[in-house]
This record gives sequence, structure tokens and C-alpha cells, in this order.
Amino acid sequence: MLAMGFAGAASAQQAQQAQQPGEEIVVTGSRISNTNGMETPNPVTVVTPAELSVLSPTNLIEGLAQLPQFYGSATTQTPAPFFTTTGAGSLNLRGLQSNRTLQLLDGRRVVPSTIFGGPDINLFPENMVRSVETVTGGASAAYGTDAVAGVVNFVLDTNFEGLKANFQTGANGEGDNRNYKVSVGGGFSVGKDKKTHILLNGEKERQDPIWGTDVLNYDWYTARGLLNNPDPNAGSSPDNPFYIAVDNIRSLAYDIDGLFYLPAAAGGVQILDSSGNVSPFVLGNPCNAQGCSVTNGGSGHESGLQTLNVTPDSGRENAFVYVKHDFTDQFTVYGQLIHGKADFSQLNFGGLFPYTSIPPFRRNFTIYSGNPFLPASIQQAMTANGLASIPFSRIGAPEDIAAQAATEQSTTTDSYTGGFNYELKGGWTLKGYYQSGETDVKAIQKGGIRLDRIYLAADAVTDPSNGNTVCNVTLVSGLYPDCVPLNLFGRGQASSAAVDWVTGFEPGVPIHADGFL
Repeated sequence: MLAMGFAGAASAQQAQQAQQPGEEIVVTGSRISNTNGMETPNPVTVVTPAELSVLSPTNLIEGLAQLPQFYGSATTQTPAPFFTTTGAGSLNLRGLQSNRTLQLLDGRRVVPSTIFGGPDINLFPENMVRSVETVTGGASAAYGTDAVAGVVNFVLDTNFEGLKANFQTGANGEGDNRNYKVSVGGGFSVGKDKKTHILLNGEKERQDPIWGTDVLNYDWYTARGLLNNPDPNAGSSPDNPFYIAVDNIRSLAYDIDGLFYLPAAAGGVQILDSSGNVSPFVLGNPCNAQGCSVTNGGSGHESGLQTLNVTPDSGRENAFVYVKHDFTDQFTVYGQLIHGKADFSQLNFGGLFPYTSIPPFRRNFTIYSGNPFLPASIQQAMTANGLASIPFSRIGAPEDIAAQAATEQSTTTDSYTGGFNYELKGGWTLKGYYQSGETDVKAIQKGGIRLDRIYLAADAVTDPSNGNTVCNVTLVSGLYPDCVPLNLFGRGQASSAAVDWVTGFEPGVPIHADGFL
């Protein structure tokens, strides 16, 4: 990438020269250097790393994400889902996404290190950053369409002399999310006349995840949600709203052990436990079509936390080298090297098959009478009431179809930059630089559900010729001879062979998506 530009300031008129009237000039974009943020044509916010560390002492990106204009940015704590992720260090200015937020390092673009373009801020040398300047208004007139939301410039202290070192470690109040960060950076001049200046910086950081089930030990977690207000006059006033917030909600649409939806005359909704035992689903209070509060009693298990991270497992390491040489007081050349690695991993649902009150959103299983895995009481109810089939809902559990459900992403970036600054007469400056680099993004999804297989595997029957349990599709048509019957009636009841057949791109093989930028 080659970029050149001019920056300067118009000379002031001599004091004795009379002011001449002229036309009004409106500046929509400029490369004139201003550092205080108060004299620029667009609003500019200037913060220092020290100020950001007060907001979040972990790293630079998490400190910036605390500022209102960067709400919704991807950080090491909140990376986006698989195939939509921008990585763990991309700024999202005013909600217009990272590919419309221009992110510069010392006024220069950086080699993209995410699958949507833009750099990973985690790879920037935190020790060498002097300030972070944000143009909060659109700057596309000066920089192009990637600056529609604005510009964020990480200004380096290229004249830094000395040594900076930092080590920190910690965890949250419950002992989870253990983390550490170590960084060392320094700047020094060499040569007879000290005209060559060198900056070196290295950083390494690691953060452990907070598992979804960890929150069950936190005082603030109460499984709170909104349910319909049971008052007949609900919605009539602000003091009597249509929805009310209640604790300990359990879903009526799915369960980690499973729900059978029998007609009311046949016993109504039945819930399984982890051993496959069946009992009537007792409604809590209040309730709506999707769930109930069990604060005062009722059925249901905490479902979903078992296959979630509150925060992912993440880490990064990077090295930075900057060398500049002053040939004269006006002419300077420089070279810059960035090498960095970043990674994160998090759990996935591992299959969600709800039976909702809205038909288009249903993904439940249809279980037929005669399925050999059916609990005896459910089979008896179906036979007695002449039911050929009933709906069944589940969410994946770590003990079965969610055992390997996870997303992993690793990013390696190498960036090389060379350039010059030449001060001309009259206060003008000529700048130019050339940049080259490569980013290798590896995204891996493990344990993905094979939707083309799982419904076939759940439809199990008994082979009349030998009494073996087989897939109905194999018995009837001869297709899918390798189909393995799947028992979803209670977590952990499925065989490893059945789980292997319904997960992964091919049985036991994760999906790999490699991207090169």
C-alpha cells in the first residue's frame, strides 16, 4: 500500500497588511496537524492510555470499549459468533461497524487482521501509545468510505527514551476469569550524533474464561426475564405494565433433559430428568406461552448455561519494532515491524430444538409411537390415547450432542512499513509510506450439528427381523446405512457413536475455515 500526502498551515498575514475581505471557506476534511482536539473542523476526543486503564486495566481495546461512542465493539471479552466475528479487538464507532470505522496507527493505515477488514487493536504496542484521538464525526471526505463513522488514531511516542515494564494478574471476586499481562518496551538513540532512534516493545496476555455455570454461584444471577403481567388490567399504566421482571424463569419451549408435549387428556407436558425418568411438568407462576417462574414452585431445569461462556478463553502476544533516522533536521526516514498473534475460544449451544407457540420458529423433533428409546410411561400414554406421534424438544448438553460444541479462532499478522517525513519551507510537510503485510485467520467450529442427520437419527425403530434398534430411514428405504439411532431422552443417554454421527462436518472431523488477507 502506497500513501502520500501534504500537511501544513497557511502563513499569517503581516501585522501591517490590511485585512482583505474574502469568501467564506468551509473545511470538511483536513490533514492539518492538531493535537488538542479543540481546534479541528470535526469534534475530536483525545484520551491517554493512563486514562483508559482507569476504565479497564486489562488492555487498550477493553478500555476504549467503555467509552459511549465505542459501544458494541468486539473485545477479548465479547467476540462475535462464528463466521460473523470481527475478532477480539475491532472498534465499532457509533454502531456503524468496524469496516466503517477507520483505525490508524500513528496516522497510517494498518494491514487488516480481521475477516471484515480493519486491524486488531490488540496487536498495537500499548507501551508506545501516547494518546488515542477519535474523530467522532464522519471523515469520509478526507479518508474515504472506511471513515464514514469516524477515525481513531493511535498516536505513538516515537521519541520515547527509557524503559517501560508492566506485569499484572488478577481474577474476579469469585476467583474466575484469572488473567495476566506482561509487557516490556523501551526507546533509545544510537550513533555518534544520536540521529537513529529505536523503539522495541513486546507484550503477552492471557485471560481464562467464565463458564456459564459459574454464574450460578454469583449473587447477582437470578435467571431473570420478562413475563406477562397476570393482572387483568396489565398495560393500563406505567405502574401496571404489560410485562413484569421475574426471577427463576424456566423455559416451556425446551429443556436440557427434554420435554414431551402430550395432549392435556393424555397427561399434558412431561419433563425428563438426567436419568431419563419422566414426571408431569408443573407450571410455575407467573407464566406465559414460553416459560414460567419457579420461585414459588414448578418444573424445569436451568438450560443453556451449560454450553455458554460469559467470557471466552483469550490471549494475545505481539512484538513491535520502530527505527527512524534523521538525515537532516528536515528529512527523516523510518521503518516499522509488527508481528502479533491473537486467539479466543468459546462454547456453542450444541443444538437448540424448541417447540414454541409460533410455528415458524419450531425446530422440535417428532417422536413416533414404537420408538424403542421412549420411556415406558410415555409409550403407554401414546398407546392408550391413540397417538401416532408427539412433539419433543431439547437443547444440547455437554454430556451428549454439545460435548464438542465450540468455536476457536486464531489470527497471525505480520506488517512491514517504511516511510519518510520531509519538512518543506513555509511550514509544509511532505509524508509518504509504503506498507505490506499478511494476516492468517483460522476459524474452527467443532461439534456442529448435522441437521441433515439428527432428525433421521432421532427417528428410531425396532428391526422386526432381529430386534435391533435402527434408524427408521434405513429400515424403510435402505438409505443411510451408517445411521446410528440417537437417544435424546435425558442428557447423557445418547451413545458416543450416535453423537459422532450427528455432529461435525464429517463424523468426528471439525470444520476449518482459513482466511488470508
